[in-house]
Amino acid sequence: MGYPAPSGTDAWAGIFLASDTRGIYGLMDVREDVDIPSGWTGALVYAPTLMPGGGSCVELTTIHWRGSDFGQSFNDGLGIWDWCHQNSFVNFWSFNTTFKNKYVRSVTDEWGNLRPKYYAVVYADNPAGTPYSYDTWRVLLYNYNTGYYDLMRSIEGTGFGLSTGWSMHESMYMQGTYNGGACIALPSIRTIGMNVRRPDGSWTPPTAAIRTYGGVQGGNCWMNSSYTLYIDQYTDGDWWGWTPSNSN
Repeated sequence: MGYPAPSGTDAWAGIFLASDTRGIYGLMDVREDVDIPSGWTGALVYAPTLMPGGGSCVELTTIHWRGSDFGQSFNDGLGIWDWCHQNSFVNFWSFNTTFKNKYVRSVTDEWGNLRPKYYAVVYADNPAGTPYSYDTWRVLLYNYNTGYYDLMRSIEGTGFGLSTGWSMHESMYMQGTYNGGACIALPSIRTIGMNVRRPDGSWTPPTAAIRTYGGVQGGNCWMNSSYTLYIDQYTDGDWWGWTPSNSN
């Protein structure tokens, strides 16, 4: 079974970013309890995702699926999608002990719960480039053992069809397809401390972010208010999807 592209799913919610934000970073949730119910063939969740503006060649997403449905051995992990050349995932990392020892640490949230997170950066070499201009796009993860960022992938190219960036919570066949069309409870998924790169090279919270919902699923849980989306875009760049509880 082929996997859908991030942004090629059937229900989504998150924020769009301006085309001149050619870089994005944030602390991203590592959730290993986004369980795909038995029998839900092809169902998945991509969340959180990171995609800079400007026609990026790369998108980074945390993946939650039944890996065997897609020819993979892991159910939760990290993937890089190549938008410029292969139009497919070009890297996968499962959340195994080796990966988590390097890149994952727990952060206490406002409810006093420890939430495992990784720190990711996706950016273009030229922050002042015009949309779709040729550039090198890079994905980095912070290595807590060395105190430096590790380059996980770089892809050169001229971008693809959308100039906006985004950070999303996306799903396929999770809303309105199974379970009698009812919205199932999922753990909340969030990004905190998100900043975007401006044309002058500075990094600031995404004050021009646009809250967005969409998809083709008739039972889209974002659109019928079963789930909610919170964005603290004017202070510290936090956003999260409550699906449906804000306390988990």
